[in-house]
Amino acid sequence: MIDLNNEFQIIATIALADAIIGGTVMSWLQRIGWKQKINTIYQLIMFVICGTLLVIFCKIEIAAQVALLWLCFVPDILFYWFLPPLRPLHIVLTGRVPTFGSAGRPIPMFYIRPTYRSALGFVFQRNFSDYEVCLMSIVCSVLIYSI
Repeated sequence: MIDLNNEFQIIATIALADAIIGGTVMSWLQRIGWKQKINTIYQLIMFVICGTLLVIFCKIEIAAQVALLWLCFVPDILFYWFLPPLRPLHIVLTGRVPTFGSAGRPIPMFYIRPTYRSALGFVFQRNFSDYEVCLMSIVCSVLIYSI
């Protein structure tokens, strides 16, 4: 059972659920031909479900801290770190593993994408580099942990 007063357990659980479900969606979309609209719909559904559960079950301070971690790409980094160990599950569910788009190479352990967009990227109308994303994630995590 996860501790609803621990924002790091919550964000790690969200990232793991996203790696299981989202990795399966990712593998399936890569098998049938990528359709960004389906991926966007999945991401919106995941965001609405997680946000609703946070509002219902968590204190507002914890929900705000989880939202800040989400904004600062912590679950995005964890998502890619969780994908390689989940390869057997994705193979069973879809017959393949999530790969680097058209390159077809499986995602390696501790992979960090070269660029990220996410909600923060849409606000600032630019992509963030892997360095910026890691820095934001670390600073955000340290600030929340020290509060």
